[in-house]
Amino acid sequence: FAARRPDVLVYETPVLEEDITMVGDLLAKLRVSTTGTDADWIVKLIDVYPPDHEEYPETQDHLKMSNYHQMVRSEVMRGRYRNSFSQPEAFIPNEDTAVNIRLQDVLHTFKKGHKIQVQIQSTWFPLIDLNPQTFVPNIFEAKASDFQKQTHRVYNSSSLQFKVLHNEWFMHNTLEQFDNILDHCADLFEKKLKDYGPAWRIMRLSSLTDQIFIKAQRIRTLQENQIKKVDEDEASEFVGIINYSIIALIQLEL
Repeated sequence: FAARRPDVLVYETPVLEEDITMVGDLLAKLRVSTTGTDADWIVKLIDVYPPDHEEYPETQDHLKMSNYHQMVRSEVMRGRYRNSFSQPEAFIPNEDTAVNIRLQDVLHTFKKGHKIQVQIQSTWFPLIDLNPQTFVPNIFEAKASDFQKQTHRVYNSSSLQFKVLHNEWFMHNTLEQFDNILDHCADLFEKKLKDYGPAWRIMRLSSLTDQIFIKAQRIRTLQENQIKKVDEDEASEFVGIINYSIIALIQLEL
């Protein structure tokens, strides 16, 4: 991913001595400047494989897993939109400026023996169209004379913010939460069984699928509207989906 190019900044950890799992939001908080009035900023998070890594059965012929660079996340910020996508702003030449780039959410484990690498660059052509590096109202109408060579700087006060998941705690806590939720679902199922009897056993699989679909639609409506009535609750709808799914699995066994 262009690590050898002189216009690409590369930051890399030593070889990892244990697995590290990144989870959730990734935020690159850059402090930058440019001699021009516009610039693009690209941040890439990369998993660097060790030199002695074995090939996978599915590894394509033209690839080698030795020192393989796996793109984990990447994002582009057209600098003019650093503060607002509706009100573009020019850079003031040579002024230290904040550019925050929110990358896609992540759930990735960098394995022991790998390295974590971050690359920062200002062009990704032809994946991203060229920035003239001169602020113009509309880049697509930029003249040839607007495209100027400029010098960009990234300052040491820049940072990449992320969360690390501690696997042992995660596994223990998740399994405990899973068991608690199943107990709650089973308790509700038992109460419904006492109230309505085993009538659900005659429900067709298509009817159970309809019920699951209806509850999923209710959840999406609640999430999109962000306004709930007193008796509306996402959690109860999810529980309903779980129990209807269990009933469907039981029906499949009959």
